[in-house]
Amino acid sequence: MAQRIRTLIFLSLLNLPFFMTQAWSICLDEFDGSWYLSAGAGRSMYRMDTNNYINPGPGWPNDYYYKNDIHDGSFIDVGGGYSLIRYTPWFPGFMLGIDYTYAFQANVTGFIKQYTLDQFLNYSYSYDFSRQTVLALFKATIYRYNGFMPYLTIGTGPSFNRASDYSEEPLAGVTPRVSPGYGTSTHNSWAYILGVGFDYILRDDVALGFEYNYGDFGKVYTSNGAGTPMVTGVNYSGQHLSNTLKANTFLMRFTYLLDCK
Repeated sequence: MAQRIRTLIFLSLLNLPFFMTQAWSICLDEFDGSWYLSAGAGRSMYRMDTNNYINPGPGWPNDYYYKNDIHDGSFIDVGGGYSLIRYTPWFPGFMLGIDYTYAFQANVTGFIKQYTLDQFLNYSYSYDFSRQTVLALFKATIYRYNGFMPYLTIGTGPSFNRASDYSEEPLAGVTPRVSPGYGTSTHNSWAYILGVGFDYILRDDVALGFEYNYGDFGKVYTSNGAGTPMVTGVNYSGQHLSNTLKANTFLMRFTYLLDCK
């Protein structure tokens, strides 16, 4: 018992919680624990904060890649870990686990002002991106009321962000240039999420959760451009595009207690 109390105090200081209803508690003693698995899906409303300035050659002003619009993307989510449970209305349990997210391909679009001059707004551009994120996830149920349990969650870990399929199109009346041809690249960044939600108990060992979270997934980069010489006398082999990757996310998740009797 003393060891369990010390464990509870340690997790409480870290603010790492889980969830538990009265329906679930009938199969577990106070301060007992249970392994769990989870699976879900959702939608991320992405945003990016960074435009790009690309140097076309010595003595030339930078090209300005601006107005970065980013399109939403869907994802799937699986996880597992251990929950520490106590039979009280307030803060009835704690969870510590690992969460893996595979975010399907989304898209960045914008325009290019060559030499950063308004009269040379000549091209639109786009590239695709996706991510795989692995988080240490901590969750706290705030209160238990019948089958409903609001909670807070926090997570952190690496995100593997991939950019690919750069393309550009000339605007009306513009003669196409040789594309810089930025290539595919995967960049590892440190990510975090902060979230709120609620769980609803479907049966003693299964809960359905709905969550909103804000996430920062670090940078996404293309690889360097092509080595084709341009009219400015150099090529784009030392240049790439980059952006920050953040998202407002909504998801639905099922959680299953493995050892609920």
